[in-house]
Amino acid sequence: MKVLMIVCLLVSGQLAAQDLEAVTDWSNRVELTTLASGMVGRVNVAVGATVSRGELLLELDQRRFKTKLAAAESRLEAATQQNSEAKRELDRALELYDRTLLRIMNVNRRRLRRLQLMRPIERLKRSWPRSGYRGSTVE
Repeated sequence: MKVLMIVCLLVSGQLAAQDLEAVTDWSNRVELTTLASGMVGRVNVAVGATVSRGELLLELDQRRFKTKLAAAESRLEAATQQNSEAKRELDRALELYDRTLLRIMNVNRRRLRRLQLMRPIERLKRSWPRSGYRGSTVE
């Protein structure tokens, strides 16, 4: 029985140690990476398949990118609204500033007009005779 087992082991060892012919072509091997890091969502080719130039090999999981895109769009919308509100406030401030300037200019014009109207009165007052001495008047 021991002899039979040894013979079986020798025969099975010969069968397992056969030489097989194969061709390996590692010279055309290319390692590919994606421009963005992320989880692979789908592999579009099988191992060992021949691929054409431009063929889509894999797709990244889009959930993370869609979430970031939605957040960026939300921030953009908020910034756009803040910009619109700031523009309205600026327009209102400029309008009030203009009104204030107009008001000040109107007041200054009125003062100038009053001074211009007062000049003849002041001249007239200065032209009235005044006493050069302290004393009493007589007829």
